[in-house]
Amino acid sequence: MRRATVVLCLAVLCAPMSAQSTRLEPARQHLDAGRNTQAEAAFRELLESYPGLIEAHDGLVAALEAQGRRREALRWLLEVGQGWVRSGRLEPGTRFLERAVEMDAGLASAHAALGHAYLQAQRYGDAE
Repeated sequence: MRRATVVLCLAVLCAPMSAQSTRLEPARQHLDAGRNTQAEAAFRELLESYPGLIEAHDGLVAALEAQGRRREALRWLLEVGQGWVRSGRLEPGTRFLERAVEMDAGLASAHAALGHAYLQAQRYGDAE
């Protein structure tokens, strides 16, 4: 009985991931082919169904940057990163905030948000 429960749980947990991966592919293909407007639309649509899908957020940021919409990509990184930190998803939140700082090293709000994320993650040396 226990083995059957584990198999059933794995099937339930893995099914959404494969569906997500399948839905990511067309958006990635648009991005790879330089069809950045279509990629943006596909990633946004995907995020409506799977708002926590990190790869879709990454793809959306890449599509925005490829269209020269760097400020919008930066805002997205900040908003999503801070949201994940608030919800306890420290690893992806910190990673997105690090990317925001890399994108605009002079943006004080990005540094402040990243410092807060480091403190939440108990990465005190990084928070200095």
